[in-house]
Amino acid sequence: MALMMTWVCLSVFAFDIPERPNPPKLVNDYIGLLQPNQIQALETKLVEFNNKTSIQIAIVILDDLGGEDAKVVVDQLGDKWGVGQEGLNNGIVFMIVKYSEKALENMTEQKRGDCQIAVADGLGEYLTDIEATNISNDVFIPYAKSDEYYKGIDETVNTMLQKLGPIGWEQRQAFIKKKEAERAEATREFLNGLLMTAIIIGIIVLITVLVIVIRRSYLKKKEIRERRASLKKSFDENNVSYKRLLGMITSMGNGYPEWAKTRHEEIVRKINSDIKVSCEEVLKRFPEVVETNLVLASKYVGQFTDVVDQFESMITQLDQIPAEVDMYNLYAPAVLKTTQDTWNEFSSKIQNKQKQGYKLLDYQKQSEGFKNDLSNIDTKLKLGNEESKYVYETSKTTNEAIHNVWLSMQTYLQNQESTKTIIASLTSDINQIPTKRAAAQKILDTLKAECPKENWEDLDKLFGGVTALLSLCSAKKEEAEVRNGMDIQDFTTAKSMADEGNEKMQRIENLFQDIQERKDEIINAKANYASMLKSAKTAISSASSKCSDSDVESGAKNKLAEAQKKFKSAEAKATESLINWLACIVLLTAAKSLADEAYGMAENDIEEAENERARVAAAAVAAAAAAAAARRSESYHSSSSSSSSSTSFSGFGGGSFGGGGGGGSW
Repeated sequence: MALMMTWVCLSVFAFDIPERPNPPKLVNDYIGLLQPNQIQALETKLVEFNNKTSIQIAIVILDDLGGEDAKVVVDQLGDKWGVGQEGLNNGIVFMIVKYSEKALENMTEQKRGDCQIAVADGLGEYLTDIEATNISNDVFIPYAKSDEYYKGIDETVNTMLQKLGPIGWEQRQAFIKKKEAERAEATREFLNGLLMTAIIIGIIVLITVLVIVIRRSYLKKKEIRERRASLKKSFDENNVSYKRLLGMITSMGNGYPEWAKTRHEEIVRKINSDIKVSCEEVLKRFPEVVETNLVLASKYVGQFTDVVDQFESMITQLDQIPAEVDMYNLYAPAVLKTTQDTWNEFSSKIQNKQKQGYKLLDYQKQSEGFKNDLSNIDTKLKLGNEESKYVYETSKTTNEAIHNVWLSMQTYLQNQESTKTIIASLTSDINQIPTKRAAAQKILDTLKAECPKENWEDLDKLFGGVTALLSLCSAKKEEAEVRNGMDIQDFTTAKSMADEGNEKMQRIENLFQDIQERKDEIINAKANYASMLKSAKTAISSASSKCSDSDVESGAKNKLAEAQKKFKSAEAKATESLINWLACIVLLTAAKSLADEAYGMAENDIEEAENERARVAAAAVAAAAAAAAARRSESYHSSSSSSSSSTSFSGFGGGSFGGGGGGGSW
């Protein structure tokens, strides 16, 4: 369809260049815009100008370009007719397009007409593109806007004749040769002057280059001196920092714990093995390199800076060790006290629950373990600052562990209450099952009696498993009750079993609900059947009427056939002894949907066909108009040629056009 649309559009808007007039004439009005006497006056004026100067100016008046660009058409027309003398290319085509109403309907641009003056290459020196555009816009178009077309054409021709001048072509060529000789002489004089200027400029440039080279050499040496001074300054600053940091390394006294001394020794060892070695290498090599290789010297300065920064960081770490020792000494007793308070509260909770009859043997065992841990930590605390770090860190870890076990015990005890709630709910649900099962059985029996097997078979199979599910549910509930009691106190397992029993009960409840919903669906389907039947029938009738049009294609008709087939199936099912109302509704819904699709497709087919016929008709009208214009032109030529004076136009010489000229629109 898309390809067809493209072909139709091309066929409507394609423009055929009119054939060269025979007998030949310079004024060609294809639409009857001018009166015969006006055409004759223009023809006489242009023929006389052609005989005097050999320059041919052809006027062409059209009413449609078939969507083509006016500039393209005027060039093609000049080439096809051969306006101008062959080899001289001294022709001009003055094309006026006053668009017909039919042409304007196919255009998106708001305009009444186009004016183009195409100038062959041989006349480019006498009538430039800018001048052609100005003549179109300033002379012709103001008259065209007032519908004074003859005045506009006549004034435009007079302006071009005045611009071109009455000189004969041989005189014009002799004038051109003279101008070319004058230009050549001027060029020689210019080149001689240019050569002398080039020599002078060359000398100046050479002197300038020498000055620049000398200056750059001086600046380069200055830059090197400044760069060397900057590197030495950075090196000296790093060296001062390095020596200052060396003086900040202190030994760790005997009053500090072993872990502090060990860390201190590791940092000092790294300073001696890494930092000092790297710095000493730079101190040794830099003085020599900075005088011979600035790139390598810059690398050494960067390395020196990085190592000094690392040194600074390590000194900071050394300074922090005493503060860290003081912090552990200060806070270790408080952290241990907090952990002991946490354990005391946890131990008290266990004892209170045990008094209520809870065993909590595992939690009591873990509590005893925490008690031993705290006793060991307390022993370490009495050793003084040597073990303060251990006391601080271990106390925090133990406190977190006590909290985790405490939370576990709370969850364990909460499981008992949760299980009691679930068991109570299950007991109530189990007691209601006989009543709910009887109601569901009654619904199934009704469905079996009134509906086909496919409406209830799936539910009946599931209903047969209710007894087994109920037995499993009761067993899980009873076992949960036993394990949740104070004799066994397996609360976690009891909660899991109660959840399993609840899941079985939920499956039973869902089945009873599904049976009720199936019954409601069938009742609703039966109640809605008549209205759905009417709705589907109406949609099929509308689609059938629309698809009866000869423009409708097979796709829409196939959709309609599917809709009719489903409609008949629904009607047939409604006459069976056991009616599947759900299936009837599904079929009718599908039938209506298919009918609506068929209607839409048919409507689209009809619209496309009408549009295509309209395009074909438009093309035919355009062709008829072109033929009529051609007949009018031929009629005028036969009448004008018989009454013309002895001044006549012998024919076009075969000139060609290369795209020069200009124009505008109104």
